[in-house]
Amino acid sequence: MENTHTFEFWSYLNYLSPEEIFLQDLPGSSSLEESELEVKIKGSDVSLGERVLQDWGNAMEVNPQMTNKKTSILRTISPDGREIKRCDSDYMSAFWIKKNLPEVDVSQQREFIRNKFSPLGLGVVTITSDGYVLIEKRPPNVAAPGMLLAYPCGGIDERQENLVGAVNSEFRGELGFEAFDDENRLNDNIGNIYSLGIIRESAENIPLYTFFASINKPSTEIKSTKEIKQVFLFPANPRKLVDELPRLYSPRVTGEGIEGMCVPNTLAMIGLYVKDKGGERLFGEYMDRISQTAETQGIEIDTIEHTPRTNPFQ
Repeated sequence: MENTHTFEFWSYLNYLSPEEIFLQDLPGSSSLEESELEVKIKGSDVSLGERVLQDWGNAMEVNPQMTNKKTSILRTISPDGREIKRCDSDYMSAFWIKKNLPEVDVSQQREFIRNKFSPLGLGVVTITSDGYVLIEKRPPNVAAPGMLLAYPCGGIDERQENLVGAVNSEFRGELGFEAFDDENRLNDNIGNIYSLGIIRESAENIPLYTFFASINKPSTEIKSTKEIKQVFLFPANPRKLVDELPRLYSPRVTGEGIEGMCVPNTLAMIGLYVKDKGGERLFGEYMDRISQTAETQGIEIDTIEHTPRTNPFQ
């Protein structure tokens, strides 16, 4: 149904360090602009590849600083979450999926993204030493402008043995320091870091390997960086997050009415944090409150909790 917003959780893939999650690169590459997938796009007669190129060109006119860098397409996740097989793709493809997948005929969306083309990213629920979750307000002329996003958050495109390199890249760019040193030991700025699982939601359709990180810095020492311009702080207490964040639900990341609302994948990442720190009952209440907010917007929330048996990336 077009008025259904799906939240998926792989919460069984928890308590792993980034150095325990290994990346295996498969040969070949996959990009939408070169794809021969027969995908029906609403209100468009051009092929998928032509449409991707058109939309990328339009986006470049708005934000010329964007680059079509390499990114990763998820192929499989091992039952214990410790091995990810992926192949190369490009940011142009991932960008199109994030912004334009809703234009694909609804009967094809899940099949298209789940089995054919799934960009891979990571997100971190970062807690300061004085008990706040780090949230950024997205700047204009980027994806999800004006919305609230937990950070660090980004793609997994590092050519590394494990996820340490990708985690360090996001911490360096968005917080100004790395999480691990050259010997994969935690730096002094980090208290702890471990996986909460994987999330995916149907507004952007990008699986995010989600981590919890405690940092040895108070909120007063968190400054804006080149990538993070405006920092918001929310109390990290799970009860308070359940009370405050669901009212900021939005079913989309484009269009009117998104200013000041949460990017949906942030609500999903925070959901794993609430489950980890507050338990199943509080997580259930959190998702119920999101559903109640969504209902006022004519949206039905569909929550899927995967197991190793139902994991679609096998």
